[in-house]
Amino acid sequence: MYDSCILYHNECLYIVGGFTDGHFLDKMFKFCLKTSRWTLVPQNGPTLSSMKRIFPTWTTRQTNSKDRQFPLDSNYVSFAFSSTFGYLSCGENLFGSSHQIWKIDLESLEWFKLDYVSKCFISFLTSGIFMHKMAVVADSTLYVFNVGCHIPFCSFRLVRFAVQSPALYGLCLETIARSPNVRSIAESLPASIVDELNINSTD
Repeated sequence: MYDSCILYHNECLYIVGGFTDGHFLDKMFKFCLKTSRWTLVPQNGPTLSSMKRIFPTWTTRQTNSKDRQFPLDSNYVSFAFSSTFGYLSCGENLFGSSHQIWKIDLESLEWFKLDYVSKCFISFLTSGIFMHKMAVVADSTLYVFNVGCHIPFCSFRLVRFAVQSPALYGLCLETIARSPNVRSIAESLPASIVDELNINSTD
């Protein structure tokens, strides 16, 4: 499956549409970050008929880099955006598959090549992925869903990568959400936190 769309909403990642063996899929899948469970999302009404890229008028802007290094021109690249940065991940170029992740400051338009902190993620990137989608959650975690790879067993994998230290509030929420006693302590939590954690959900 390729040319799908990935987005984040309410503690879940959604994979929408895409092509497989030249045929368009009108399915939507949901991955719950709390339970690590995939489900097929029921759809009411008309379903997607195609995935067409529609862009407004483009303008060009000069970007910069302190060390004069920039991403190489590539095919099958993937972009994701947080509130302050854009992230560009590997594709295929004249030299083969790239295994770099770059970020660009959306204010200064300065490029930075990210250093990897996870050997597992390095292995994932260097395995030759080239049809993948990314999403940034809480401005701190980059999720990569891979649907194409030169090594078959690396296809259809979802990995996450810390791109920025999460805020203390976010860390506290994650700790509460992962607690095995989260439902029993829900009564002592403010209603706003219960709603944000979606504790009463069946997922």
